[in-house]
Amino acid sequence: MEYFRNHQSDDNIPAPTTVSTFLRILVDKKYLNFKAYGKTYEYFAIVSKNQYAAMKIKSMIKHYFSNKPEELVSFLVTEEKLTEVEINKLLSQLKDKSKKK
Repeated sequence: MEYFRNHQSDDNIPAPTTVSTFLRILVDKKYLNFKAYGKTYEYFAIVSKNQYAAMKIKSMIKHYFSNKPEELVSFLVTEEKLTEVEINKLLSQLKDKSKKK
C-alpha cells in the first residue's frame, strides 16, 4: 500500500481488499510467493520477467495464431510491424540456430 500512497493521488488508491485479492490471484497462479511476518506479508516474484514473457508469447501464439509461431511472424511482416533490418536479423538467428543442430 505504501507504493500506491507514494505514486498516486488520494482518490486513485485501491482498497486494501482489492490489492489483497490481486496478490492472492498472482500467488494462486504461481507468479508470486510470500513470507508472513505476523499480520504482515512480504511478496516476491517466483517467475522471472523472461519466463513470464515466454509463457505469454506461447499463450498468444496458441490462441491467436493456431499454435504456429510462423503465423505470428507472418502477421508481423504483413502488418509492417517488422523492418527489413529486423527481418534480416531474425533470418540470421534462424540460420545460426539451424547450424547448431
